[in-house]
Amino acid sequence: MKKMTRRKFTETSAILLGGLCLDPSKIFSNSTFRTNQEKEWSISEHFKEWIENPDYALPAKIPGLEDKEFPLEYPELVMVMKGNFSKYEYLNPTWLSNGEKFYLNDRDRYVTNVFGPDQDIYYAKLNLCTKKNLDIQVMVSDNPASLATKGRVYNLGGVNGTVNVLIPIEFIQSDRIFYQVFYKDGKGTFKPVSPPRCFRNPRYRSTAVICSYGDHHMFDDFFAQDYDQFGRKYLKANPFTIGGSAVKDGLDGRYFWDYFIRSFKDSEWVNNVDPFYEHNLKCTKNTFHKANLYAYLARENIWPDLIVDGGDGTGVQDYRYRRQGLPLDDERGNAYKLLRRERICSPFTPLAPEIKIRANHDGGGVWNKAHPHIAEFMPLMWPHPGELEGSSSLQNYYIIPLANGRVVHMALDSVSYSHFNNNQPNRPEHWRAGQEQKAWIADQTQKIQTDLLFVDQHNCFGGMPKSPDLRNYGGYGRGGGDTREYYENWNKICNYPPHYDPIDVTAVDQPKITEILSKIYSRVLLRKYHDHIETEANPVQPEVKTTKGLPILSMHIGTPNEIIEEKNWGKDIDCWIPEYGQPWELKYFNSPTLNMTTVEGNTAFIQTVCISHPDPLSNLNYFNQPVKIGDILRQSVVSL
Repeated sequence: MKKMTRRKFTETSAILLGGLCLDPSKIFSNSTFRTNQEKEWSISEHFKEWIENPDYALPAKIPGLEDKEFPLEYPELVMVMKGNFSKYEYLNPTWLSNGEKFYLNDRDRYVTNVFGPDQDIYYAKLNLCTKKNLDIQVMVSDNPASLATKGRVYNLGGVNGTVNVLIPIEFIQSDRIFYQVFYKDGKGTFKPVSPPRCFRNPRYRSTAVICSYGDHHMFDDFFAQDYDQFGRKYLKANPFTIGGSAVKDGLDGRYFWDYFIRSFKDSEWVNNVDPFYEHNLKCTKNTFHKANLYAYLARENIWPDLIVDGGDGTGVQDYRYRRQGLPLDDERGNAYKLLRRERICSPFTPLAPEIKIRANHDGGGVWNKAHPHIAEFMPLMWPHPGELEGSSSLQNYYIIPLANGRVVHMALDSVSYSHFNNNQPNRPEHWRAGQEQKAWIADQTQKIQTDLLFVDQHNCFGGMPKSPDLRNYGGYGRGGGDTREYYENWNKICNYPPHYDPIDVTAVDQPKITEILSKIYSRVLLRKYHDHIETEANPVQPEVKTTKGLPILSMHIGTPNEIIEEKNWGKDIDCWIPEYGQPWELKYFNSPTLNMTTVEGNTAFIQTVCISHPDPLSNLNYFNQPVKIGDILRQSVVSL
């Protein structure tokens, strides 16, 4: 495969004139731009050693490998943060009883007088979850050779369930931090879980690579019943072993890891499968595409500083339980199982921080019966920055510093405060940010000193009408809607019948957030995921500039899933076309895509990359372009 050189990419980017994109129908290329990887350590070689070495276990039972033991319920999750705190130590775990199952309550965190109360320090939080009572040992060093001899050792005895190992990384004087997890069950010697792993130290980096995707919708896979509650027939996945439901064959990650390993070894394996396997692929196509996304990163040796999952992954709600074979009356247990499934389906979490944005299909909305259980388990299963790091105590909105603070990622919660009388929002005014979150955003804009601020939220705090009278979930968080004029224009277009009022522009929160962000002295890039498409990064309209004098940019981030969203929108009102144009115009891209943003010097390079086999209905196949995995669909450069 012909590769685009770094110089060639720079030359191409130079003609983009300050962020304007080339015609995407003419630049289907065969490579991705990324920073030079360190020769001493390779993502690709790490996965190759992990997969092929019989001494290491994989986190799922895969045909032919059923006897391999994996002591953790899912891969580790490393999160690199900057905090301001004075205490931490490991307390004895507190347990909550739920019948035969027990869950570790990690709310009482750790205290030890190690750092002064006014010190901002970088540290790593390593999240683990064991299957049984184990002794855990974590070795940390600045190179793999010195792990056993000069590295720091963290010991935890009798771990059963979820635990966070907090690792100060101020003592690491390099841009890479190596670690290795060992375990034993009370007898014998410690065994390694995997080869030594490595993550980036943001204190010693001036560049940042951010990989982003959203809406993988794995919960729409695994049709465990032949018919749904309305009598409609669905495909039923054949299990690799006895089972036939997501609970027995999907929630342990079996399909995902099998797809990941096959695609890591050969991206074209899917073109030569037997009929039995082909049937499973039809039933698990979203799982297949998400596995291909990670396999692409692993094969191509792309090492992100941050992976952003833009939400809509768990499907913690009503009919999704039925599809996946989950009990309909166990909201707490379902929330745990589905969050656990999310953890096991990310092979990169031991290597790069991966964050999740709260979304409408993830149980965060107050209208969802699973809401309190998501609030309980999310900080355990996917720990994000909290109050010690200057973010929300519930970890639902937070900031992550990258490249020693040159880049800051801000995640917002567009679901938890949105409702209409505790029911699902059905007008743009009902998608709320909450007074506390808006005050936090205003406070952060006064504190953050950075070159580029990413602001990620799953859906718009408002949105375009889905029907001309705002019924049927009108303004379902779709579209951009970053300014007051956007909603004033919709009020002119829509014909509101009696008893349906026009949009109350003054009550919509998205323009208020845009106004708050305009006070910051940096480049701001607003990103949303909810629409299942990828668009260009364009200035919000009418143009709003920051204190630095740069326009605030806004875009949508794409998805690896199979859902071609505009097919459904055409049934309601012709609002998709004025918002995004016709699919053949290529103003947006369908699935399966990945957004890769690389910040180097005073420039952010933004790419849209094809990471899996396009669906026949995807507009990636327009103009009879032979789109392949790894093709760059769009590339642009933004000055900071």
